[in-house]
Amino acid sequence: MSMSVRFVRPNDDLIQYVADNMRDADRIEVAASHGYSPIVALRFGVERSKLCSVALINDVPCAVFGLVVENIATGLGVPWLLGTDLIFKHKREFIKHTRVGVDEMLELCPRLENMVHCENLKSIRWLVSMGFTMSDPEHVNGELFMRFTKCVMQQSLIS
Repeated sequence: MSMSVRFVRPNDDLIQYVADNMRDADRIEVAASHGYSPIVALRFGVERSKLCSVALINDVPCAVFGLVVENIATGLGVPWLLGTDLIFKHKREFIKHTRVGVDEMLELCPRLENMVHCENLKSIRWLVSMGFTMSDPEHVNGELFMRFTKCVMQQSLIS
């Protein structure tokens, strides 16, 4: 069976589907970082994002992701992604397609930074595969998180 990956604008049905099927690690992360439920976290992210898409694999929603422009003067953007287990069932294709999304984010904000829960190991591996640098763990709301960062300068040094 051939697989298709495409990206569409978020709508209420797509957001609700991802919220209802969110990976346990992502549920734990949004609760630990902000005390949000999956649907609140997704709606908050979508509302604040300059760029935002829903990833579909064979027309099934698997992730909602976006970029919040935090500081236009410094070029700081906050990338985020919350998804279902489907993204890891097709991880090679997902990585290939999301790499393009990260590059688009860097065009808008030359410094990308956010935090990931230390127990969210699959997300950490994905972030490293995208070229993000991970910090030492730090406490946030009594939980351990790592800051992840990627800059246009980092990218050009690697290339």
